[in-house]
Amino acid sequence: MSGIITCLVRGGEAGRKVQEHAITFAAENNKSILFAHVIDINPLEGQNESTIIAMKSEREWLGKVILNMACRRAKLSGISAEGVILYGSVLNAAIAHLSNTPTDAIFIGSPHPDSADYPQKIERVYQFAGQLEQALDVSVKVVKASNDQ
Repeated sequence: MSGIITCLVRGGEAGRKVQEHAITFAAENNKSILFAHVIDINPLEGQNESTIIAMKSEREWLGKVILNMACRRAKLSGISAEGVILYGSVLNAAIAHLSNTPTDAIFIGSPHPDSADYPQKIERVYQFAGQLEQALDVSVKVVKASNDQ
């Protein structure tokens, strides 16, 4: 293994949990981490331009906060870490960025089992993981949101 560990991050408890797993894995394998937060403004199509600009700005601010916290957690554990904001659909943005980044493993989170439409959501997460693995030839680790790993 000669690359880095990538962790796709979002906010909340599930986001912290996947970060912790990525940090532990990086520490065990003497790797650095790239935390990536994806902003997809495509769902805002049809809104007026000022709303889209405001929402993009808010999402960028939130993404920077999430990335700063994730990098701080990693650095407190002795792991070198960087954060990056990507734009577009999560799948396309991740593939485009990571195809140029030597990556040994990718960590993603999953929905909490108590969330609405959990069976459909978890199926989409595993489909997404499979698409990333196929496109990048990299192991994708899905971190469950609940305590029962």
